[in-house]
Amino acid sequence: MSPAKDYSQLIKQWEKIDELQNAKGEYVPVKLPGFEIASTPEFFESLAAENPNLINIRGERPAVWLYIHGPSHQKAIKTSREGDILLTQAEKFATANALVKGTFVNYPETELRNAWEAKIYPDHGWGGKHGDITDAYFQSKYEFAKAEAEKILEKNLNEIASSVKTD
Repeated sequence: MSPAKDYSQLIKQWEKIDELQNAKGEYVPVKLPGFEIASTPEFFESLAAENPNLINIRGERPAVWLYIHGPSHQKAIKTSREGDILLTQAEKFATANALVKGTFVNYPETELRNAWEAKIYPDHGWGGKHGDITDAYFQSKYEFAKAEAEKILEKNLNEIASSVKTD
């Protein structure tokens, strides 16, 4: 974690504010709340002592991250979900193939690691600054992961199938 920043200059500027400009461009007097440095327990003790009338919210917690994936991300998210499924299948059948052969010498460890790293790379930043570039890059990571998974899965399924002895 980065060290705590010194906000004393910002606090001093805040505390000097005694008027603000309204929508009409007029300056009106204001009394902004003050600052007090406190630990988390001190904050909550102070809050409890004030006995505020806080709204009590009950029920399921909303998925607060849904906002980052809008309709324009549909193709990327679809590819991501398909990659999730294919990567786990690729791992399972690569393992099964290694067990059938009795060796993990040709297990696609590097390919799987690269695919998983690409799959988890897109996280925060969708639609941010230069969002079209970021979103396209994130989608390309998902497409790479999915394509690698498909390649690994097909290779291992073919090798397993070719090892079945038939007359």
